[in-house]
Amino acid sequence: KTPVAGIGVQLHFNFQFFLIVWALAIGVAWLFLALSVDDALLILGTRRAKTARQNCILVAWGFETQMRLMWTKIDFVVAAYLLTFLACLAFGVRQLRIFQKVDMQNSTHKDYAARVRNLPLLDGTEPVEEELKKRLEEATGQKVVGVSVCWDFQEHEDELLELIESKLVEKEEKMGSATVQADAPEPESFFARMERSMLAAEAERVVVKGEMTS
Repeated sequence: KTPVAGIGVQLHFNFQFFLIVWALAIGVAWLFLALSVDDALLILGTRRAKTARQNCILVAWGFETQMRLMWTKIDFVVAAYLLTFLACLAFGVRQLRIFQKVDMQNSTHKDYAARVRNLPLLDGTEPVEEELKKRLEEATGQKVVGVSVCWDFQEHEDELLELIESKLVEKEEKMGSATVQADAPEPESFFARMERSMLAAEAERVVVKGEMTS
């Protein structure tokens, strides 16, 4: 009952537990249906024939049995679909209520943050963060720790990532020349080389973004 790892982890484990329990419930329901209607539902498609004659007999028996018990499969699938849909709705509502309860009982980062929308178009060459921080402090009378601006750079994403990557390489070269490497770098493992060779262009961009934010 104590969220030691945060509400996100708690809800994720609830989801995993729900999947396991619901899968077991579906399996137990099918077993109960097969035992109560006809246990042939449990062995259809699993028998093997040793001879051609036995194979003909098995195919004929399987076809007749499958047609005779088709209603059970259809009814079970329809019932499982409807119950799964309703259970997912109920589970989603429960997850939302848990999140709201934990959020009301605990102080998180978002309780000390505010989102400002509909700002005018601003040029990145100006100190936007400092200006917004000053204006917010004047308007609210509260001390603002910092301001983070979400920039729209989709049209120049490739150029920006290339610039950041070049800056990182330049900084690494400067740091490498300033420090003496005592030990030789470890050779890249086989799995690392294989993973790097399998990365597509889009995945390389993701790697660059991860290095940018780390």
